Amino acid sequence: MDVKSESAASDERATERHPSKRSRFALAGLNFTFADIQTGVGPYLAIYLTHVRHWDAASIGIATSSAGFATVVAQTPAGAIIDHVNFKRTLLLVAALVGGAGAVALTLLGTLPLVVAAQTVLGAAFAFVPPGIAAITLGMGGGAALAGQQGRNQAWNAFVRRPR
Repeated sequence: MDVKSESAASDERATERHPSKRSRFALAGLNFTFADIQTGVGPYLAIYLTHVRHWDAASIGIATSSAGFATVVAQTPAGAIIDHVNFKRTLLLVAALVGGAGAVALTLLGTLPLVVAAQTVLGAAFAFVPPGIAAITLGMGGGAALAGQQGRNQAWNAFVRRPR
């Protein structure tokens, strides 16, 4: 068998994965849980800062846009890190913990610089979520099952984000 045929056979075996029901259910739960992270806490933060902290619109705009800016800046490095490491689930756990801590911190912080700093950290942490979920999806099913599983992932996302 030549090297090319051996490599093709190896790739074929690698794509024939059959994740357990438990793994598929966990991935669905992960997508269900992280679905609203894609939109961030911005809308809730804007209402909170308006009605509780009595901030003006310009300050709220700066505070809420800082998360989006940080996410855009961190997206490529986050994807490269996710591709490089073997502890993808741990990185998603850290992103979730940072998100929870950041959301709590936002209620305790009252100044624009501190809220912008917290939002920046949140945005950078949440940049790890989409490539992390995609990498776990690829690892579970292999390349042959990726399109179907990504569709199921998005169905769980849409289930959470459907109009109410």
